[in-house]
Amino acid sequence: MRSLKLLLCISIGLFLGACVSQSVTPSAPQPSYPPPELSPTITSGGYPSPQPLTTQDGGGYPGPIEPATITWEIAKQLILEGGVLTIEQHADLNLYLALKDDRIFQTIEPMFDDVVRLIDQCGEKCKDTHVTNK
Repeated sequence: MRSLKLLLCISIGLFLGACVSQSVTPSAPQPSYPPPELSPTITSGGYPSPQPLTTQDGGGYPGPIEPATITWEIAKQLILEGGVLTIEQHADLNLYLALKDDRIFQTIEPMFDDVVRLIDQCGEKCKDTHVTNK
């Protein structure tokens, strides 16, 4: 009887050992989320580093367009040549000029509505120039 108990204990021990070794057997590595190539890099300040924004064709998002500042004299010349498509006039005398060639400029007019008088003076060349007040 004692040998039967011993045999039974050994059998159970071997069985449990086999079960434990199977549960500890390493399986295929599980992918981490997010994948390392998409994970943001953490900077020393603890914030993710900026990632470039790109479109599907690889081009980047240009961000806001900052207009170049020009003098009132240059703005007058551009308007009188008929190269300005739209003008945005602000109460603080700031003007934003969008040219027909897609360039954008900023200037300050000396007095409010100087740009309107200038367009009237320009005549036919400026007939397509549109002024808006902001």
